[in-house]
Amino acid sequence: MELLNKSNQIQSPEAEKIFKRIKSTQLLAGKTVGPIIVPKTNSRSLGFKVDLEAPVEFKSGGFTIKDLTATAKESLLYLAAFFKERKITEIKIIGHTDSEGDAKRNLELSKRRANSVKEYLKGCVNVGATIKTEGKGEMEPLLIPDWIKQDFTPNEINQLNRRVEFKYW
Repeated sequence: MELLNKSNQIQSPEAEKIFKRIKSTQLLAGKTVGPIIVPKTNSRSLGFKVDLEAPVEFKSGGFTIKDLTATAKESLLYLAAFFKERKITEIKIIGHTDSEGDAKRNLELSKRRANSVKEYLKGCVNVGATIKTEGKGEMEPLLIPDWIKQDFTPNEINQLNRRVEFKYW
């Protein structure tokens, strides 16, 4: 399938969806396209810290392990193997929500989702790491520049803000 025509314009609805997914990935990865899981590195007094954002989605309103989507389970299996292979000793899972609904409920939802991801990871593979969780609710939305925001519907932006981040040492 040709994504662009001779004028470099998107030529089909399928291509439009692909380019939106690329832009979404760029936003979640700090504007760097890479594999499903993209590390962002920062120095830290304890040594080396890496942040990961992975496509971990729950069914609408869900927060239990059984509410994880198939894509989420696939990402978490990959992450579990990644953490075990690298002998990671500390992992922090941070849940986020969009700003729809009650802020208190969103905070609780983000905590429950982070805990479900923790339990799923522990059940996948014994990663041998201390795993902590935190919920941020709607407190830390993605900062999306206007020139990118114009390509997304409000619902798609909300979907980007419903995310799970991983920090590990």
